[in-house]
Amino acid sequence: MTRVSLSESSTIQPSQGDYLGASSTAIPVFAVSEFDSLFLHVNECVELSDRNVILLNSWSDYQALKNRTENESSYTISKADKMRDECVRVYFENGGGRCYLIKLIHFEREVPFLGDATLLVQAGQPADLFQKVVGKICTKQSSLFAICDGPCGSIDSDNSWKNDYYASTNTAIYYPWLKQKKGTDNFLIPPSAAIAGAYCLNDSTRGVWQGPTSLILRSGLVPACELSEDTLDDIVHGDLVMNTIREISNGSSVIWGAKTAGQANEPQWRDIATRRLFFCVKRAIKNLLSPFESAPHCAETLEKIYNTVSEYLKVLWQKGALYGAKQEEAFFVKVENHNNSTRDKQHKLPGNQHLNIHIGMAVTAPDEFLSFDLTQSLI
Repeated sequence: MTRVSLSESSTIQPSQGDYLGASSTAIPVFAVSEFDSLFLHVNECVELSDRNVILLNSWSDYQALKNRTENESSYTISKADKMRDECVRVYFENGGGRCYLIKLIHFEREVPFLGDATLLVQAGQPADLFQKVVGKICTKQSSLFAICDGPCGSIDSDNSWKNDYYASTNTAIYYPWLKQKKGTDNFLIPPSAAIAGAYCLNDSTRGVWQGPTSLILRSGLVPACELSEDTLDDIVHGDLVMNTIREISNGSSVIWGAKTAGQANEPQWRDIATRRLFFCVKRAIKNLLSPFESAPHCAETLEKIYNTVSEYLKVLWQKGALYGAKQEEAFFVKVENHNNSTRDKQHKLPGNQHLNIHIGMAVTAPDEFLSFDLTQSLI
């Protein structure tokens, strides 16, 4: 367990890497109850100002932390502790790695300090409260993606469950809740916890550009309720899409679907892999360009920025993340004034202290580009 002291303005920095694997694309923040005992009994946690965030790098980290808590003479297990315990267990058992635990009531003020966090996980907390928080901090600018639990139990025919969820391309909903196939414990486990582990496994073995679907869940988990054909048709093809978890003939549970909860008028972002890939690329390029913040606004700087971004996207293309037989079919990079700038390396270019970079990537077919803009500060 790591203990780090941070000031009010500090940020937990992302781990070093190539920004392509699970080490940087799937680092979740789990929402836990305000009554969670880990925050009451244990001091070995990351401190942000006067508040607490627990960092876990492995299952052994969690076991050690839990053991110290349970050895407290005043400790008694609560429903909140049981929920957190089951969520963390199935997360690590399904391929999860580095993650954070934060009380849901502190999400809005704490999550922005976590420089490497990429996923927000509901982990059984109330849907209406989680959705409100997600709506505020899980934005295109933040590059955070939320994994939400569907309704606990069967869905009513009036589809009133939809009232607790927002349509957003920055979230995905999973249904139904889960239970252990064997054993006498009937405790229901929220699907988002196991799905978060599957995201990690998917990113590390197949790449963030691959949809996290058709993956078999571990831990002996099975759906807690059956899905009728009418229910499936409505939640898979309705105006608010939920991805499902289904038990197949051999008794295993499989993730079915990889759609965001986006609206129909944003079809380009209805695919989880597309949305998460763009978030990943934006974070990666921002990190790669951070050394240029002290660079002069000149032709040489523009050339270096263009080459840095192009080389990164070239690696993505070579790994199979982008479509196209040729590099120019897979992506493009346009740096402000780059094509028309003078080659005089000492010549100062016109403009202010910010550089605009326009990037397009072919994520569905060659020459069908989805694009975004970045602004880079220069001196």
